[in-house]
Amino acid sequence: AHREAILWQRWVRYLGVLLALPVAILFGAAPRDAALLPTLLIATAYIGTVIGTSGWVKRSERGVLHPVLPALLVTADIGVMAAFFYFATGGQVHHRMLLIGLFGVQLSVFYFGRWLGVYATALTAAAYVTMELVAPPFMAGPPVPEQQVALTTLVFVLVSGVVIQVFGSFRERMNELRLFCKLVEDGELTAKLAATKAPHPDDLTLLARSFEAMRDRFAEQIGTD
Repeated sequence: AHREAILWQRWVRYLGVLLALPVAILFGAAPRDAALLPTLLIATAYIGTVIGTSGWVKRSERGVLHPVLPALLVTADIGVMAAFFYFATGGQVHHRMLLIGLFGVQLSVFYFGRWLGVYATALTAAAYVTMELVAPPFMAGPPVPEQQVALTTLVFVLVSGVVIQVFGSFRERMNELRLFCKLVEDGELTAKLAATKAPHPDDLTLLARSFEAMRDRFAEQIGTD
């Protein structure tokens, strides 16, 4: 599943950077001559990274996917996003990168698990704080107050934490349900689903209960026959 996610997501990454590049150059606040070269170099390096990792995944199709590969791609995603904001916009709008970063957190935890969602959250927050408080400004302008940076970062971390909890729980229960179906397919009719006893039932909980009821009915018919 991880291998397939990385392969289809590469097209989203290509499209995203090809759309973001002209937007950053044409509509960014920085002078075009100043922003053109760094953004082009960053976009080229990013595309090269995606091509390289995709080739790595294809070559390891029959082997085990390296566990650091998703983290490498997330690092590249956040790096290119932060660089585009740094070179093309002023400090007053850098906080908007956190909105895009939140989308990355959601995809990370949904497809690869909680640990990658936590990593994406930490890296995005660190990139934002570094741009605002550590790196010298690429464009002249009034600095953002430290208190505002701290508050914005805190809100992002809190919202990301909720996203990680919700989507992480969903993914874990989906994995349990997939394993349950595999066991039933192999003839194991005594497996139990913890997902049926979720403290806050949702549609996935109801689906798990339906699968367990089907299993019980199937076992009953086998016993009767």
